[in-house]
Amino acid sequence: MLYYGKLNLRWRADGIGKVPMPSALYATNMKHKVHALTLIVAKGCNLFCTYCYECHKSNEMMPCDVALRIVAHELLAAEREGSSTFRVTFMGGEPFLNFDVIKIVVEWLISQDAPIKIEAYATTNGTLITEEIKKWLVAHRDVFKVQLSYDGGDWQQRTNRTDKQVDLDFFLKTFPLQGLHMTVSKATLPKLAQGVFEMLDKGARCSINLAIGVDWTDDDAKMYLRELRIIANRYLQQFSESEPISTLTKSLGLIGEKPLVKPSCRECVDFACYDADGTIYPCHLFSPIVGGYNRVISMSAFECDDTMKQFGCKDDPYCADCPLCNWCPTCYGFNYLLTGSTGTKDHRVCKMMFAQALAASEFQVRYYRHMGVTQENASKVKSAIRAYRLCGGKS
Repeated sequence: MLYYGKLNLRWRADGIGKVPMPSALYATNMKHKVHALTLIVAKGCNLFCTYCYECHKSNEMMPCDVALRIVAHELLAAEREGSSTFRVTFMGGEPFLNFDVIKIVVEWLISQDAPIKIEAYATTNGTLITEEIKKWLVAHRDVFKVQLSYDGGDWQQRTNRTDKQVDLDFFLKTFPLQGLHMTVSKATLPKLAQGVFEMLDKGARCSINLAIGVDWTDDDAKMYLRELRIIANRYLQQFSESEPISTLTKSLGLIGEKPLVKPSCRECVDFACYDADGTIYPCHLFSPIVGGYNRVISMSAFECDDTMKQFGCKDDPYCADCPLCNWCPTCYGFNYLLTGSTGTKDHRVCKMMFAQALAASEFQVRYYRHMGVTQENASKVKSAIRAYRLCGGKS
């Protein structure tokens, strides 16, 4: 169940912007008892990735005292709630533009000797990681985990992101479980499998993400299916010790189920995102760095337990009869950014999701055929077969 604290915001101007004073609105998943928040510590970036959706970057940084005040307040709230885990995620832009604040906050959290587990995370493009920062990351990796945004081989990196050097081996050695966040653009899609293989051969775990806001075509969907099948075939033929990419192993149980649509990441339900000036948003997608100040939705205006009619509701009638309705990722933030409505998806990606679902169901059917059906995996086998049929697979 979800517990919502009462909204009681008091603001104080102290020369550094709006800083929330107790008590701020927070939402906590009482079942898992994880108290999570996001800090946008840097609103700028040193790269110009072709697919970036943060169109309102600036040089603004979160001051150290703002960050510490927020974290101290939220940590106390987490302890009062009886949370088992306190989780802080540092975001940008590129968060390592403001590494000093990350360093101070993480070290402060460790020094508190809190009675609950402390976790800290960040995703980075990796180009600002100096030898000094590397030493600090290694020393604090038990608490602070970093995922690298890295789009495949050298060609994918240059095409999508940059030709600046990134110490890939450092991230794979220091944070092996975090893996790589690979974004697939229209330009790099034709060589997706090649890029994934290069990373798998280096021992990396890969998560594949389609660039958002792209006018994907039927030809793109066919190419996506082709590339995913190439990746699946290599794993099934070699049965290597490396873990299959999550795109192929994602659970298929929700395919064909009746509409129960809810946000995939639940950030706007269970999280709070603090902008660099301390203002609270449901998640960073509703903050100024993404939509600009004229399209922000504040935490006080965004009530996830309501119908959200003022922002476009929660449901998309277009999706009601789609077998992928509950499996296809739903994000109120991206919906709002791309369509102007929290409930309406960007339907240009639908064909890509059908290709992904078909590839995943093909892979899982073949995988369980090889491994054998057991009492433990029988339900997964049934889900894979059903998904395969619903996605147009041939018997």
